[in-house]
Amino acid sequence: LSKIETLRLARNYIMALQRMLQTGRQPTPLEYAHQLSIGLSQTTTNMLANLLQVQPRLLLLPTSPGVMDLSSPTAGPAYPQPPPYDFSGGSDSSFDSPSSSYQYNPYMG
Repeated sequence: LSKIETLRLARNYIMALQRMLQTGRQPTPLEYAHQLSIGLSQTTTNMLANLLQVQPRLLLLPTSPGVMDLSSPTAGPAYPQPPPYDFSGGSDSSFDSPSSSYQYNPYMG
């Protein structure tokens, strides 16, 4: 891979990880291959298709049925977005009350 291809692949990989964290689900191999191949050469796209065990010809098409065009800036999210997390409370987690959890003891080693 050239330096620019490596940077593009790294950018696409970070975007894929962000999308997985946002949606809470792992994409299908075809969705993942589409997202990783945005802006990459045909050679690199073929390599990704082989690694992810998808048909390289499916990545040649602008969009496949049921797969959103991730390269379009107006395409929106590839999978449904979960509702925003409610930070207002209502949880019984020990993280909610730091005073009742860990206390620092300078004499413990």
